[in-house]
Amino acid sequence: GDPEPLRNGSDRPDADLDNAWCGKPGDWIEYRFATPVDLHEARIICDSDLNRKGQGANARHGEKNSLSNYPLDQPPRRVPASLLKQFRIEAQESPEGAWRVLARQSDAHQRLLRVPLQGRVSAVRLVPEATWGTEQVRLFAFDVR
Repeated sequence: GDPEPLRNGSDRPDADLDNAWCGKPGDWIEYRFATPVDLHEARIICDSDLNRKGQGANARHGEKNSLSNYPLDQPPRRVPASLLKQFRIEAQESPEGAWRVLARQSDAHQRLLRVPLQGRVSAVRLVPEATWGTEQVRLFAFDVR
């Protein structure tokens, strides 16, 4: 997929354009640096399907993402199927070096993921491995600091 949406500063869906990086589990997004850099954190914004429709009695309306009460006929809430569930972050210490895993998560369930990292690297990549149900992985941001 096109990596530019990951760097455009907009972390939400946009009705006028597809404002997300799209790929399949196993695809990756990579940053290469001219000189080695110290990594401290990765920030990932996942597609939590903010525009999903409601369930039960509210099926015709937009689903409220933060309920203040739960009606008796409301089906249980589930993690959005489009949310990233499992991923790993890999790095190369030198341009010719082998990739090594810096971080791995197998039960992610939030839209905003902040992943602590440590290392001096010349390249870093995010490898999505699974979502909570969709075949396509959609991300709004991936950056490292």
